[in-house]
Amino acid sequence: MNKYPELSNPNIYFFTYLSLGNAYASKNKIELAQLNYSIADTIKTNGNQLYNKSLIKENLSLLHAQSKNYKLAYDNLIDFNALNDSLNKKDQRIAVANIKEQYDNEKLRADNLEIESKRKQNKNLLIGALVFILFGGITGFLFQKNTRKKQKLAEQEKALETQKLATVLKEQELVSIDAMIEGQEKERQRIANDLHDDLGGLMATVKLHFNVLKDKQTPELFDKTTGLLDEAYNKIRSIAHAKNSGVIAKQGLLKAVQNMADKISVSNKITVDVIDHGLENRLENSLELTIFRIIQELITNVIKHADANEATIHLTNHDETLNIMIEDNGKGFNPSQITTKNKGMGISSIDKRVEHLNGTMTIESEHTKGTTIIIDIPI
Repeated sequence: MNKYPELSNPNIYFFTYLSLGNAYASKNKIELAQLNYSIADTIKTNGNQLYNKSLIKENLSLLHAQSKNYKLAYDNLIDFNALNDSLNKKDQRIAVANIKEQYDNEKLRADNLEIESKRKQNKNLLIGALVFILFGGITGFLFQKNTRKKQKLAEQEKALETQKLATVLKEQELVSIDAMIEGQEKERQRIANDLHDDLGGLMATVKLHFNVLKDKQTPELFDKTTGLLDEAYNKIRSIAHAKNSGVIAKQGLLKAVQNMADKISVSNKITVDVIDHGLENRLENSLELTIFRIIQELITNVIKHADANEATIHLTNHDETLNIMIEDNGKGFNPSQITTKNKGMGISSIDKRVEHLNGTMTIESEHTKGTTIIIDIPI
């Protein structure tokens, strides 16, 4: 009974399963080959049924011989010979020709399907390879970019730490200088206070006692002694009134600036020179102290921010005006970025001191060519 009544051309399906059986047999897949031969044997073809069965018997005989089941191989060979003998030779040739044509057509169709399948498979492999290469390339690029970014960040952090360390060292040096100057000023202030509070009071008491003895002593001697006491007392007051003059109280502005320049040149990687004109005479003590503080802050800025190795302080007395000019060979900056609201680098404090003295300040600076600050103060 035909199990495939719906097939319009069962011969095609017969040879399809026969071909599949042969293919599995060639790959030594015995069970699959036998299964496909069995399916082919159940298909009722249009004519040539006897010949078709002989083909199945022939292939089964070869298959069992291949699997070394010689009994089944022999039985199928006997069946094949019996079927083959019963076929009419002429019909057999015609049938063979027709079957071969159909088989060739089906084989060609199967080959085309296999070629198309391989073409699609190769296309998919090519697309997969391209996607893999593209993904690998992007991943490698991103990894390399991330590595370079991390290296750059590490270098920047290292440079920042080095810069911070250098800044801390400079600040410590400046703090040391300020502490030394402040210590000197406090010591002089303490001495001045002691002279004023202790010795001054004592001299006043001595004078009072001499007034009590006025009637008992020679008037001339008393007057002379009183004059000496007044002179000593006035000198003590003069020293006490100078207590705020600090480090420049004894030797003056020029000597104080020179001492500061020498100390900075020794303790820093910068040489500070002082050039003066017309400063043979002293200025008023409070004025000298304020000017010294201005110069000190400007040199501090040079050490902190300029990255300079040379600086020069010019002090010139023009009778009515004191000109202060400080030059350095540092990296410079853009003066236009310093505004009245954002002066930075201690400029605001310096500007207020100069303004308090009714002076003027000019800043000239250019990138990589250093900075010059000019201050004119009336005296």
